[in-house]
Amino acid sequence: MGFEKISKYAFYAFLFLLPFQTVLLLRESFVGGEKWQYGVVALYGTDILLFLLLVLWTFRRHKIQKSDWILVLLLFWSGLSITWAGDQVLALYFSIKLALAIGVFFLARSIDDADAKTTVKVLIAAAVLQAMIGIGQFMTQSTFSSSLLGMSAHESWQAGTSVLKNEGGRWLRAYGSLPHPNILGGFLGATLVLGISYYVSSMRSVVANGRLMRTFRILYLVSCVLLLLGLILTFSRTAWLGAAIGFLAYAWATLKKNGSGKALLKAYIVLGITGAVFVGILHETVFPRFDGATIGREGSVSERALSLEDARTIVAAHPFVGVGSGNSTAAIIESEPDRPIWSIQPAHDVFVLVFAELGMVGLVLFSIFLGSILYRSRRGADTIFAIAFLTLLPSLFLDHWLWTSHFGILLIFLFAGLATRGRDEALG
Repeated sequence: MGFEKISKYAFYAFLFLLPFQTVLLLRESFVGGEKWQYGVVALYGTDILLFLLLVLWTFRRHKIQKSDWILVLLLFWSGLSITWAGDQVLALYFSIKLALAIGVFFLARSIDDADAKTTVKVLIAAAVLQAMIGIGQFMTQSTFSSSLLGMSAHESWQAGTSVLKNEGGRWLRAYGSLPHPNILGGFLGATLVLGISYYVSSMRSVVANGRLMRTFRILYLVSCVLLLLGLILTFSRTAWLGAAIGFLAYAWATLKKNGSGKALLKAYIVLGITGAVFVGILHETVFPRFDGATIGREGSVSERALSLEDARTIVAAHPFVGVGSGNSTAAIIESEPDRPIWSIQPAHDVFVLVFAELGMVGLVLFSIFLGSILYRSRRGADTIFAIAFLTLLPSLFLDHWLWTSHFGILLIFLFAGLATRGRDEALG
């Protein structure tokens, strides 16, 4: 097997295994007898594979484009923040994590059209597996722990577990193998858009030349149905919003490109009917997600408001340089040592969180990077990867997992790289 093939298969393996949180804990921190989740330092199994991939990528002497040097500056500033961070180990850990995420961006940017098609298939396969795990978790209302797969047990009766509460009791939301249902929802929403694009493009191929087997069309559609059900069972409002944005953006791009959305209409009708059936069956758990009184009892709004207020306090005290990479919760603990650890969370807005940790300098660099992604993908015409990237925007503004979680930061940089690698007509 040649050098090139080894690199490709290693990249596909990395993508498929990324949702599994197999990890070696290097540091666990406790505050008041409770685990401080955002103070954990860990080595993930996929990090080892990613490091080897980056070595191979460097060895192949790929060049960094001028427009991407903003990422180098962001990484430099993150590393520099170690010098003034209260928890320097945590700042170093986050800077390494950011370096790996930027590496994923460059890996994704470097793949060719054929590899991009395989990448879509691998991501859909990984997401379908996660959806099936999540569906099983909701149906059985139980999960299992596995250190090998990096899965934790979640019990609906336990405090801290993400559940739905109604007159029927507490209902466990779908986690998959990921740390939170919102993370699974974001992943499934983005990959559902990829799945729809593959189904639509397969229909076009059949019309054009009749060579594509019906089996594959059915497989793509079944995959989309499973992804949709898994997405619904995460009960993640931000993920639902992101998926809706993706559906609309893909419909607009398809009609703009072809002038006819016959294949797309078929896909949307099938998904619309199945979605309506799922929601009808689960109406007692789905509809309360939009009820004001229920939302108030859940505390999700108050928790977000508190996290943003904490970030505002940090920004007011450290507006230019922030408190250091990954140190927002550490700064709150230091300033309010008697506060319960469960009430301390990162700001539920990635931009605000970056402002708190890396100051105005980091916020400007990060915003320029994301703005350049949207600008370059628009200039290169809309691609399915750019649309998948758009599905993550609600999570950027309404949650923090795309910055704080290992999976999240790698995922958004992956899609950012794929969105700017150029247009591939065959991807839909």
